[in-house]
Amino acid sequence: MDPRIENAGGRFAHALLPALRAATTDCITHALRPTYLDESDEDARRGYEPCERAYGRTPFTPDAGAP
Repeated sequence: MDPRIENAGGRFAHALLPALRAATTDCITHALRPTYLDESDEDARRGYEPCERAYGRTPFTPDAGAP
């Protein structure tokens, strides 16, 4: 489990995460992650790309071009 989630509410976060995963397959883009998750650009990309791949999608990044 991501330590940020673990520290954000303990048992509540553990119960909430499966419900969120079941409700949506959206991933916060690398461009929005710094704003909403307070991540560096590098961390944002490292978080976004595996999320997209986990749902069988090719991550899109402007410097890589269209998938």
